[in-house]
Amino acid sequence: MSSNTQVTAFQDARITSYAEVAGLTLLLYDHFLMLDGEVKYIWPSRLSLVTFLYYVSKYSCFLYVLIICFRKSYPPRSALHIMSRGIPGTYLPTSILHTHCRGITILAGWTHIVGLSAAEGILATKAWAVWAESKKMRILIMIAFFVFLTASYPFLELFVESLRFDIEPSLLDDSNMKGCIAIAVDPRYNIIDWVILMVFDAFVTLLLVFRGLQAYGLGGNSELFRVIYRDGLIFYILATAVSLVTAVLMSSLSSGLVLLLLFPSRVLHVNLTSRIVLRTRQLIEQSVHRFDNCGQELPTCDTSLY
Repeated sequence: MSSNTQVTAFQDARITSYAEVAGLTLLLYDHFLMLDGEVKYIWPSRLSLVTFLYYVSKYSCFLYVLIICFRKSYPPRSALHIMSRGIPGTYLPTSILHTHCRGITILAGWTHIVGLSAAEGILATKAWAVWAESKKMRILIMIAFFVFLTASYPFLELFVESLRFDIEPSLLDDSNMKGCIAIAVDPRYNIIDWVILMVFDAFVTLLLVFRGLQAYGLGGNSELFRVIYRDGLIFYILATAVSLVTAVLMSSLSSGLVLLLLFPSRVLHVNLTSRIVLRTRQLIEQSVHRFDNCGQELPTCDTSLY
């Protein structure tokens, strides 16, 4: 590895670390900010589908942090100077370190997409809830979510397979340069994943908006409906912006910076979906059933999943 390449690798690794620290700071800040609501509305509740997705979405982020820490500190210095073929002072074969770095990255990638899928599942349950009276729409939502999952996971695998790492002993002798350093990757696969995510978000949001217009004309539990549709629209706008920025940057950044925005974008999705769940549960607790002049209950949404 040339000196210029070493400098570039050092700079890319440091910039990525800054972005990951920023993501962790945002995660912890929002966690403690919303902890009271979580203790009140999540912890004592039964284990419903949304509760399960909430836990997976949010706390997989903390697992991801542990994986990042391991990736940043790998390989340990003790592993660099081991006895190889009986010769003191030689290094672990680069092929072994490369395999381990790929393994760590695969684990991080799957943790990322499982947590992100859980967050998208929460958005899908919102559409499911407001289309409680339409079996066809519920089936359509289930099919769309299944297609989203089956389309996303193969591209994640292809993205990870395209990653190449360089473990240079002379570089790792520098105490500032530990960790797995990506030197080559095909970002197209991950960009496709973000595009799939944006398409799914657009589909679910369209269902929410269409149902919201119907509900507005019929009346109903206005506050709960308003929050569900408003939060869904806000989520779509912000999530799409995050996904779009991430996809554009991944297509233009160097290989060393390919993981730059993955964790911060994941944290933003977690924060948005966590607030949606907590806000919805707060309003369910406060909701009031309304009836028309004939004594018929006006349209509301199915809150059983929450």
